[in-house]
Amino acid sequence: MTDKKELFKFDEDNAINDFFEIVPKSVLKKIVDEFYIKQSYIHGTPHWARVFYYGHYLSDLTGMDKENAAFFSIFHDSKRFNDNDDPEHGQRGAEFFRTFDKIINIKPEQKEIIYEACSVHHYLKQAESLEVGMCLDADRLDLWRVGIIPENEYLHTLQAKSEHMKSFTLAFTENNEIITKLSDKIIRNIYDIEKDTHNNTSLLNKIKHKLGG
Repeated sequence: MTDKKELFKFDEDNAINDFFEIVPKSVLKKIVDEFYIKQSYIHGTPHWARVFYYGHYLSDLTGMDKENAAFFSIFHDSKRFNDNDDPEHGQRGAEFFRTFDKIINIKPEQKEIIYEACSVHHYLKQAESLEVGMCLDADRLDLWRVGIIPENEYLHTLQAKSEHMKSFTLAFTENNEIITKLSDKIIRNIYDIEKDTHNNTSLLNKIKHKLGG
């Protein structure tokens, strides 16, 4: 297994702080409470967290908005019915995002970017907008979790296409396949689970219980 720290200096704590400054707890709770496949580690909070991490980093490199990365990460798979073939899930996630219009305080143009990215992420090869493309890149860089290599023809930003980024995301997935620091904190933040740093099995059982597993 590759040590991610050898490849990339990545400040998870800073990314997590940004995430919780951007995303209201009430929004997170409603998403997780209504998530159809609560036991999923393929499309659930570990995946959402990695998508945010990658989008957060890409936003640093490109100057694009971290808000786009944060809200895309939690909504794009939020209305999946299963882990397999569900071609309409992106559109359902986009429509779900729209129901929070009065709670999520970002610019109208950002909302359009997030809506479009959620709508098309499952099937569109290349987006016309680079802002939408950055969101799609963040999702596609996590294809390692299902054994698929992210291919440049489906990526948009030069940073996402770099071999360095691919090496980092592979290593990060290998080190955080089941749970990430952010996915841990999302569940704790929503359900007020007491911190247990000494027993990962106990923690996973608590999280599975809260998620209906």
